[in-house]
Amino acid sequence: MTERKKILYFLTLTFILSYLVEMFIVFNGGVNSFGIFMLTGLMWLPGLSSLSVRLAANDWDDIGLKLGSINNHFLGFIISFALSFLVFYLCSLFGIRKMALVSDVPLQKIIAQLGIVFAIGYFSALGEELGWRGFLTPKIYSMGIKHPTLISGVIWASWHMPLVALGGYYASISPIIVVTLYSLMILTLNVFMNWIRLFSGSVFVATSAHAFYNFFFQTFWFHLLFKAPGPNGDYWLHFGGDMGIFTTIAFFMILLFGKYVIKQNISVTMPVKVEGS
Repeated sequence: MTERKKILYFLTLTFILSYLVEMFIVFNGGVNSFGIFMLTGLMWLPGLSSLSVRLAANDWDDIGLKLGSINNHFLGFIISFALSFLVFYLCSLFGIRKMALVSDVPLQKIIAQLGIVFAIGYFSALGEELGWRGFLTPKIYSMGIKHPTLISGVIWASWHMPLVALGGYYASISPIIVVTLYSLMILTLNVFMNWIRLFSGSVFVATSAHAFYNFFFQTFWFHLLFKAPGPNGDYWLHFGGDMGIFTTIAFFMILLFGKYVIKQNISVTMPVKVEGS
């Protein structure tokens, strides 16, 4: 079975199953009507689809199941930690969020809640990463096609679109604005995610980066330092969070800063297979 056919089978299975689930959620009240387990199940569909194709093709060489170095895991942590703080802080300067330590909840309770959220988030991210970075990324790069990062980014963004545009995640702004901002963010983030996967050779490093991104941009700072909206809070989704303009610019600057490193190191750890093998 060629790499092209494996990708086709993976995408067909992933999108059919995922879109069925996403549209079920959309037509039954949106994400607010379902618990975290439904979303976790959805995030595991790319992983399960990739594992099914690998099992059928007996193809496990490029899945990247090594743990990866602590330094690579730390890179995913520190980038998401620092950039998320920068984004939240910029939003506080523009009156979008208020910067103040949370005082109405005991710190021990906050830490316990954050620990549970991160554990669930890591497990959920692993499902996605087994599919996108554990399967699609190494295979699409090994085929030698033009613009593999852009193509994989468009695919990843398209997978999110039904729930992002219509699922109630961002109900306070128009679907057109949501799709535009989210697509720009995903395309930028995908460059970093693909790089850290190929550079480290580990799907677990990519999972850590994904989990840290979700954790810091969607949860952590809300619980500790930026809980309350500011006078311009209506602009939060436009500029902050996990898809805003500040977030996209922050990751774009990281990519520009690391451009030389990416070019020097991106091919050193991935087992490359020849199309048709």
